[in-house]
Amino acid sequence: MKNVKKTKRAVSVIAWAAAILILFWWTAPEQRVDRFVGRYGAELEEILKDEPPGIPTDVPKNLGGVHYQYSHNWLGEHPMDEFGFASSAFLHGRQYYGCYYSPDDVPRGFQNVEVTLVPDGKDCWTWRDDSGNHGMTKKITDRWYYFEAWL
Repeated sequence: MKNVKKTKRAVSVIAWAAAILILFWWTAPEQRVDRFVGRYGAELEEILKDEPPGIPTDVPKNLGGVHYQYSHNWLGEHPMDEFGFASSAFLHGRQYYGCYYSPDDVPRGFQNVEVTLVPDGKDCWTWRDDSGNHGMTKKITDRWYYFEAWL
């Protein structure tokens, strides 16, 4: 009888630990962005691919809690459309993450700021500016990139 209680307790602890780990994985920034691109990417790409510079009228401003941004200041040589999920980091200032659509499939810095992207693995780049802001960008699929920025 004592062994059955220990076994039940061990199974219960393992189940709770697995549930917590799955919850952390499911809510991890990169996982949230991957699901967003999987759900909305093809539809958004159809809207964005032929648009002239400016905010396309067909893109909702808020897609499932994700904020769409496009700025004339971000045009540069390689325009982009950014979809941001905002969060805060307690010790490291403000953290931003999300994804962007790059029509010409060129990786860019946060909000299309001119920074040097340093390769950091396959299809992944990091950047740092003169004021200490830094971040990374990573290719999700053709023309879609994940980003993180600490400002």
